[in-house]
Amino acid sequence: PYRGVTAATFDLDEFMELRRLLPGITLNDLALSICGGALLHYLRESDELPEQPLVAQVPVDIRAVTGELGGGNQISTLNASCGSDIEDPLERLDAVAKSTSAGKKRLQAMGESLIPEAIESMGPHITQALYNLIYSSSSFGVLGSIMPESPNLVFSNMPGPRDPVYFCGAELVWGTGLGPIMPTNGLFVAVSSIRDKLTYGITACREMMPDPERFQRCLVTSYEETRLALQQQNATGTSRRRTPKRRIG
Repeated sequence: PYRGVTAATFDLDEFMELRRLLPGITLNDLALSICGGALLHYLRESDELPEQPLVAQVPVDIRAVTGELGGGNQISTLNASCGSDIEDPLERLDAVAKSTSAGKKRLQAMGESLIPEAIESMGPHITQALYNLIYSSSSFGVLGSIMPESPNLVFSNMPGPRDPVYFCGAELVWGTGLGPIMPTNGLFVAVSSIRDKLTYGITACREMMPDPERFQRCLVTSYEETRLALQQQNATGTSRRRTPKRRIG
């Protein structure tokens, strides 16, 4: 019931330019990798950094995966490493890109039949009943012993308008996304863009992350580290490194 909300805003054009410095990397990969670097700094400062990388649940439009068109929401999710165990920004970015790519391939393998059929067959009443069962205090412990381990955070990325938009004559100049948090998942990071700005919207459980403003500062630090690493690599003309990853722990 206790939530903290904050946001970190960056220049969208610079963000896009950084993404283009490394072929094969998507904007989502770059944004998730920067989030992983922020988690590394945040948890290390608290002396709570695990040896294994934190896992992000990433919403995916399965129409883009399966190639099908249609109205309404057709959303699934994939779990991806955010590279919070990797110190070097470029190696972290490489690990995140591989993880998201593997997740998309798994969705594509399932998507031609299983995912759309499951979405069509599960109406809102069934979905609500399942969530009530999973997240009720009485059944949570039992289900936790038989269900796969849940991700540590949700990471959502949705592009916004590049042209001016208005509401009742007022121009939209800034905004941030907010997402739901679950009993086992105390952090929701919603990345969105408005015109020339890209914003990380942070919704956090106050018990799991009591100081989201410190995480905001860690996001800025991680972005600057990644920006410098990509620009230096581009200046020297070196390719993406394949040396063993420097992991924490």
